[in-house]
Amino acid sequence: LIHTDHGRPSPDPWLFRVLDGLACRRTSVVAAVSEVLARQLEDTVVRGSCPIEVIPNGVDTHLFRPRPDNGVLRRELGLAPEVPIIGSIGRLESIKGYEIMIEAFAHLCKRFEAGPDDVHDLLSAFALFTMSSHSEGTSVSLLEAMSAGLCPVVTDVGGNRAVVGEDLVHRLVPPDNSIALAGAWSDAIHDGPRRGADAETARSRVQDCFSLEAMVRSYERLYSAEPKAEHPSQ
Repeated sequence: LIHTDHGRPSPDPWLFRVLDGLACRRTSVVAAVSEVLARQLEDTVVRGSCPIEVIPNGVDTHLFRPRPDNGVLRRELGLAPEVPIIGSIGRLESIKGYEIMIEAFAHLCKRFEAGPDDVHDLLSAFALFTMSSHSEGTSVSLLEAMSAGLCPVVTDVGGNRAVVGEDLVHRLVPPDNSIALAGAWSDAIHDGPRRGADAETARSRVQDCFSLEAMVRSYERLYSAEPKAEHPSQ
């Protein structure tokens, strides 16, 4: 049994595609964390009869639940209680698109002029959760934030649309568009009742569709299946 977890760039470098394609020849099944990723793998990596099964990531919805702001982050940053915090948690690498987020923040500051803690401390202080990724599978950070009862504002890439669901598609923004991202932040900050309703919808979505238990059951079922016959030596 070999099971690897890693982020996948889009598009894949050719060397990744070649090596993974060779590995698939002796693989019983490939698991993808989203439908979009499954289609990407089918088109560029997985060849022959190797099946692809979609198993979305899941999170512990009890551990990641709505919590009151304990003030830790605000004290460290010297922020008043009424100041909204737009938060994002993720790996510091180019695929996460943080340059778009920084540009969007500059746009947001202009609009207002015109008119490292523990993850739970961070999430409890955020007014909303945001991501500006260029590519995603099924983001665990997004699932954790939604499970914690945060309204998401994220780029419409990879599995993000499947994670937020139909009731929250209005919180998706096009990728590589800092102006649209800043506008979506502004809308969420200025409309507290709708942001609160969307936060409740976000938590319910993760509880219903992306629990840790559901993910574990899916992998147990996958691992307990009969392996396919080994490919003959080339």
